[in-house]
Amino acid sequence: MAKDTPCWDYGNDWLHLGNVVYDFTDKTRLINDIVRYMLVRTQAMFEYTGLPETIPQKYLEAYVQTSGFSGIVKVRGELYAMWGGLGGVPDVYYQPTVLTVANPALHYSGSLEIHKDCEIIRNDFLFEGLKPLCSRYATLLAENFISIRMASINKRTQTFLRADNDRDKDAADKFVKDLIDGKLSAVMTTPFFDGITAQPYGQNSGSSQITELTELHQYLESKWFNELGLQANYNMKRESLSAAELGLNSDIMLPMIDQMLLCRQQDLEKVNAMYGTNISVKLSSAWEDVQLESEYAIKEMKAESEGVQTSGQENEPDDEPKEGDDDGDNPAGDAE
Repeated sequence: MAKDTPCWDYGNDWLHLGNVVYDFTDKTRLINDIVRYMLVRTQAMFEYTGLPETIPQKYLEAYVQTSGFSGIVKVRGELYAMWGGLGGVPDVYYQPTVLTVANPALHYSGSLEIHKDCEIIRNDFLFEGLKPLCSRYATLLAENFISIRMASINKRTQTFLRADNDRDKDAADKFVKDLIDGKLSAVMTTPFFDGITAQPYGQNSGSSQITELTELHQYLESKWFNELGLQANYNMKRESLSAAELGLNSDIMLPMIDQMLLCRQQDLEKVNAMYGTNISVKLSSAWEDVQLESEYAIKEMKAESEGVQTSGQENEPDDEPKEGDDDGDNPAGDAE
């Protein structure tokens, strides 16, 4: 199978799995697959109501998240979400004023003035989208995947084979290949042992390296989820986290998601005003739960803080003598 051929080969396999052996040497494909894996998750970040049938939510969000924006254009009486390029003479705040689109399926193309001939829906204030963020973490995770694979392969043998001639080298190569493929191979000739010597195979092939790489993978994935507004706490301290520490994690998670929601809400108001639609958007359940948990954690932290302050005030010693306290003398009792 060619390297560029998708692994989903709809041949004779009734499950349509095709060739599912993953090629870890193709680093570019690995990174792209990790990015796609995350974008599949983020497609469910928002819930829309009132979208016309000509604008499926999955395509609208795909455009907005990957390109940083999507144009909303009316073509022959129907609204469509479209990819395109931003340009024109910048406005006073250096924002684009023209959207250029081309859609062969609709036989439509043109340069449209934003807010007059079309509207756009932004992912964020800078039109960045999620691809830069996803690409950064996907690249780190891909490198770590490859390292884990190599450490796992190295773990299969603790020695390095040295051959004195080509025949023994071929036999040693086959032996190593069988190890990589997970096969238990046998040696049939005595000269194999005479012409090959074993050397220690490095110092980093132990379980500690695999453990460290696994922890790094969990850390990177958790940080990625956090930046996308998903709760995924991985504690590098290897200790339990308090409720306060879990709540503080939301300070990192929410600002980006809040901005993404705000951009969509602001831009949909403009779409509704231009085209007479009634489209609205909100966070989906998983992301909405994070916001609710964050608000609850903040309330709990405030309550705990106020409780500590109140308790401290109640326990302060009262050094001033109270009226009627007996200091050892009883003047009133001295009356004769």
